[in-house]
Amino acid sequence: MENLQRVLTAWHFVIFLRMFVAFILLAAGAAKLQSRREFVAVIRNYRLLPNGLVGWAAYVVPVSEVAVAVGLLTGYRLDWAAAGATLLFVVFAAAIAVNLLRGRRHISCGCFGGGGEKELSWALVVRNSLLAAGAGAVWLTANASAYAEKLSVTETIYMMLASGALLSVYWLCGVLQTLRQLPRVEDYFSLERVKGK
Repeated sequence: MENLQRVLTAWHFVIFLRMFVAFILLAAGAAKLQSRREFVAVIRNYRLLPNGLVGWAAYVVPVSEVAVAVGLLTGYRLDWAAAGATLLFVVFAAAIAVNLLRGRRHISCGCFGGGGEKELSWALVVRNSLLAAGAGAVWLTANASAYAEKLSVTETIYMMLASGALLSVYWLCGVLQTLRQLPRVEDYFSLERVKGK
């Protein structure tokens, strides 16, 4: 009985990973499609593709993210969707690492579309590598999970809510980090006083 509980707990964790990765890809893909012009500039700024392929990549990347997210959420061709998610995160991590090694830190990561985002950092490489590992775990268990006991509707909703909550916490941390980088109100008023003199 204990082994069965361990297996079910493991399956629940894989399903949680699947939902979490799907929500990240869905949010990222939708944001990139909404700000396609800015995303073209981000890809061009990475300086990894010839100019003729930049526009094509700016379309293919977000469409792939959305398609993979739908596959992960629905379970349709789960093995292909999980493999695609793994590949996307590996490519993202590699693109950021190449630019960091070139000393190009002060460009937008483009993680969720266009400008006003995080600059490149090794933390982003680690984040994308961890997401690739999570997607890889889903990929490695995709064929076996087809034969595993299915979750009930209630359990599936709990998994979606839990992964959505974790994603919300991550997003809020990013918002707080951005707010900390803004000038303080006192700095703004002192700047206005200097201008007035």
